[in-house]
Amino acid sequence: MSPKSNFYELLGLQPDATAEEIRRAYHDAALKLHPDVSTSPKATELFLEIQEAYNVLSDQKERKTYDKKIHTESDSPISIDMLYSRSTVTIFEESQLVYALVELSASKKYSTQPIPPINICLIIDRSTSMHGIRLDTVKTSAIELVRQLKSNDTISIVTFSDRAEVLLPAGRRSDNNVIENQIRMMRAGGGTEIFQGLEAGFEEVRRNLRQTLINHIILLTDGRTYGDEDQCLALADRAAASGIRITGLGMGTDWNDVFLDELTTRTGGSSFYISKINDIRQFLQEKFSSLNQIFAERVSLDLRSGSGVQLSSVFRLQPDSTDLPVRSSIRLGSIPKNKKLSILLEFYVSPISKDIKRLTLANGEISLVLPFNPSRISKVPISLTRLTGESPSTELPPQPIFRALSQISLYRMQEKARQEVAEGKVQEAGKRLQRLATQLLAIGAHDLAQTALVEAERIQQTHLLSAEGEKRIKYGTRSLMLPARAGEEIEQ
Repeated sequence: MSPKSNFYELLGLQPDATAEEIRRAYHDAALKLHPDVSTSPKATELFLEIQEAYNVLSDQKERKTYDKKIHTESDSPISIDMLYSRSTVTIFEESQLVYALVELSASKKYSTQPIPPINICLIIDRSTSMHGIRLDTVKTSAIELVRQLKSNDTISIVTFSDRAEVLLPAGRRSDNNVIENQIRMMRAGGGTEIFQGLEAGFEEVRRNLRQTLINHIILLTDGRTYGDEDQCLALADRAAASGIRITGLGMGTDWNDVFLDELTTRTGGSSFYISKINDIRQFLQEKFSSLNQIFAERVSLDLRSGSGVQLSSVFRLQPDSTDLPVRSSIRLGSIPKNKKLSILLEFYVSPISKDIKRLTLANGEISLVLPFNPSRISKVPISLTRLTGESPSTELPPQPIFRALSQISLYRMQEKARQEVAEGKVQEAGKRLQRLATQLLAIGAHDLAQTALVEAERIQQTHLLSAEGEKRIKYGTRSLMLPARAGEEIEQ
């Protein structure tokens, strides 16, 4: 085999080529390179390589062994697994949707690299509404987080109301008693201006910013910010460009979930809803644990759609499930060391002409930074293609895609109901939430189904959703796709 080409490249094929494509590619190459036809001095050598490639790839068992071999030998830091909703795309005069499940994980060659230290800032809302048990619980949770830090981790704490205060400047943990006493001294009072806290927290993380660290901000708030949303979003873009992700944690019912979603997803992060104040402690522990298991940071997907194809939505399934904005460069977040980063891509395909034998959904690359080797940004090419056929396919989507689509449909149903309420379509919204409740009951999500039914009745009476019910349904349907349900740890 040529040192610069693998068997697929020799035959001009994609790694997911069908048996018919392999046969056709070999036949075409053999006609051109056969010693009886070609006069090129290297024709015989190349013909033998082509023949060897065909013998391996046309045998299902040998091809599987070969695929594992080149996967192991690859110098790519990540493995990319792709699964499609259908094996062929039907040629007809109507548009259609095609789904691709893309899973990214650490390649075995790089999976034993050490876990990098953390550079983290806690930005805590201390406005008047945080007075009492909320702030007390946050203090206790923050103290427990400090106790889990390693000696080479960096932490800072910022509090804010209508102004920001750096409670703990960025630095390595030295005297826990001093830090804990500073945390206990927090007092509530004032309004909510998130930009004040966000800007101060960003500056603290940036003071010790290194690509060899996991640079992260956790924002805890229970209220809405007014008049500074655009400033916050602009700062989120700066944070993303610097390699800093933001996680948003909303407590109670008065915070703006749409704003917090946009703020965090711009950096590849996520927002979460804490309905019970005592859950803050568990959330921070789980978040800190996940930061201690990151393999790759600043993971982004740059795609160029094929002719007549449009990328219509991107949904990250794990490690944190959320609906991601469709852009030329999509920030995916991070890849855990022993788990997968999974996304579901939805493509809108225009009517296909009969002369297209293989449809290109998209081509592009995945870029990422490895904290243990941050000197360069790793770029891994990705190509998503499907064969076309004139006979309509009767096959069902593979189970992982079918399950993901089923769960995403529940999330989209509540999003549509929210939109209908905003547009004054209360009858439609109420019926939609009733249908959502039925489907939630079918999968055993009884509490969430009950919330949906209560909100459906409330809409009919008040023409509004309750702030609590709205968030419970939104984040509840989203949580159905969290890693505990969507996938398990990778076998090494």
